[in-house]
Amino acid sequence: MGKKKNTEPNHILRRKDFPEANVKDITMSQKDLPDLNKARSYERIESRKESDHERVARQWCDSTPRFRLDVSYDDLLARSRGKRNKKADVQAAKAAIEEMKSWPSDPYSAIFQVSTGEALLCVFSYKAPDEGPNAINGEQAEGVNYGDYYTHYATGPRGHRGRREVDRKRSQTTTHYGFSPKDCTIWMEADQRLHSGLTPRTHARDVRHATDAKPYMAYTPGLVDGEERCEAKEFCGVTHLVHGWYAQGHTNGQLLASSDLLGRHTSANSGVVRHHITLTRTLALRLSAYFKVAFPETHDKYRRAFDAGVYFPEDPGPWIGRAVVYKLQVDPHMDGLDDGPTVAFPAGYFSGGEAYFPDLHVKLR
Repeated sequence: MGKKKNTEPNHILRRKDFPEANVKDITMSQKDLPDLNKARSYERIESRKESDHERVARQWCDSTPRFRLDVSYDDLLARSRGKRNKKADVQAAKAAIEEMKSWPSDPYSAIFQVSTGEALLCVFSYKAPDEGPNAINGEQAEGVNYGDYYTHYATGPRGHRGRREVDRKRSQTTTHYGFSPKDCTIWMEADQRLHSGLTPRTHARDVRHATDAKPYMAYTPGLVDGEERCEAKEFCGVTHLVHGWYAQGHTNGQLLASSDLLGRHTSANSGVVRHHITLTRTLALRLSAYFKVAFPETHDKYRRAFDAGVYFPEDPGPWIGRAVVYKLQVDPHMDGLDDGPTVAFPAGYFSGGEAYFPDLHVKLR
């Protein structure tokens, strides 16, 4: 005789299947079963990550103090309306940086505002110590966040009280809103893979590069039998991955993708570029969430422009381009066609490091 066919649906749980469990038979209809394809889809996972990034960004916004600087947008933009990167301006910036070298650096998150209250510089770093509401009753007021308060930022050799590196080490602050060392390593390795196929380039006529800059980085790998090995060299330069920009010198106003983004017109290099964008996509989504919270109106403007001009769909935006400065020393400068907020961060195997903003007299860790 043939074996009796089991006609029970495979999603019925029976007591005999689980003798150790004291449960009743449970029957699930097909509509009650989870849609695993939908729950585990790449789009759904990415959407959850975006929500998590925005939640962290809002936490940063609610816990970060605002500082008013004695500068205005008009003062900062006045230089951009005329000839940029004047020799006198570059020398003044270098002199300011030289003066600030002995100042303590600020390792904390901050929102720096111009004199009229608009955000100018947003720093995602260690969670800032209590300020703002602290000035009222000594503790965080319920239902009040730092967005309702601001204070003036103290610059100079002594730094802002409570916001120095020694203060951070003493407080043992661990909450950090910026990229972790692991994140920086991911981005750095993506940059290395990019430039293993797309050689970075340095233009001698570019005044933004240091006067003694060379098209390569030279270093000594180590010692062999007590003697220095031969000097190793690696190309350095700037790679522009821009979905659409105006070709300088042309008046027809046509937006073109940069030569670097197109892999300099070779299919192999084009694949390398798209791979780089894919490797950094998750981190780019976090930057987008931070940008949305820090500059919401500008973010929407950038998003509309990006959606209209994006060339490779792997890039989540909202910036329409990236400039990868790869192991190249640069002088203080103002880019000719930049207009609006940008994001900047370092990536590499190193410790320490400081960021100077000579126009603002701000020095960050």
